[in-house]
Amino acid sequence: CFRQGLEVAFVAAGLPSAVSNLLNDEVLTYLRRARRFPLRGLARHEVGRAIRQPILDAGRSIDGPALDLAIETVKGYPFLVQMVGAELWEADPLTAEINVEQARLAVSRAVASAGELLFTPVLKGLSPGEELFLKAMAALGEDPAPVGEIQRSLGQSTSQTAQLRRRLIAAEVIEPAGRGRVTFAIPGLGAHLTTGS
Repeated sequence: CFRQGLEVAFVAAGLPSAVSNLLNDEVLTYLRRARRFPLRGLARHEVGRAIRQPILDAGRSIDGPALDLAIETVKGYPFLVQMVGAELWEADPLTAEINVEQARLAVSRAVASAGELLFTPVLKGLSPGEELFLKAMAALGEDPAPVGEIQRSLGQSTSQTAQLRRRLIAAEVIEPAGRGRVTFAIPGLGAHLTTGS
């Protein structure tokens, strides 16, 4: 391409912590000039279209309850659209219509895969204090979780907890959810921290 004078474009997607690590790599300094486009959460109708349209384009269909289950599992998180969509397709590739039983199987497989492909890399990039914050948040079983309760659980000062909160929001692991409350930005992470699966 370069010898022929053609322009080259490189497009990649990744978790925020992994992208930051890549951009800070000493060998790959040219990537620091790359433009970053953070993905926002998707609305229900966008998730539905992203799952349903490729299925229709390939000559199959998905029934309403199956699509609703997939949308509810994804909870607007772009990476999960891909995981759930792939598992829906593979649940029974010979059927013309994907039904709710196949969707249940697909969702359970996608959630299991999320542990290795999504949650493990996210947690690996966190400090021990940040991980303790998340575990305390998950243990409360409230969504959104009150930051004051997380602070009490950890036995920290307000400033220590606020610093962890800020870092986790910057890493896009949690999100503010009203006054004094936070929620997991990644669907299923709280359950993963609670059950370990």
